[in-house]
Amino acid sequence: MAADPRCRGGTLAPASTRATERGALALLNAGALTGTLLVSALAGTPRAPRLRALSVGARRTEIVLDPNGGARIVTTTAAGALCAPARYESRQRLTLRRALGAVDEGVFGDLESYRRDVAVAASIIPSASAL
Repeated sequence: MAADPRCRGGTLAPASTRATERGALALLNAGALTGTLLVSALAGTPRAPRLRALSVGARRTEIVLDPNGGARIVTTTAAGALCAPARYESRQRLTLRRALGAVDEGVFGDLESYRRDVAVAASIIPSASAL
């Protein structure tokens, strides 16, 4: 399943945010799409960071990233659910593969993209600016 073409090349921009000591809520714009991001600290859970993202619409996509670098991606439509295969690759190997790919393709935009992502994160959760 391909990504929605309306958000390709768009920059993620927070339209409105609200943060507390337990989490944050943000209304985000990405290209022609608008979404909501909820970040929360769960009571009684380990301190290790974990990311769980859910996109709801005609196609529902759930992404869960654990602190060990594992990822689970499940896309559900009226036809059923599709679970993306797990990638068994160390962070170092992934870094090398991406660096070689950037050299081969002549694309070096990751750092600028990372800086934009950190700026967006910092506007949603002020402590994220320490990244």
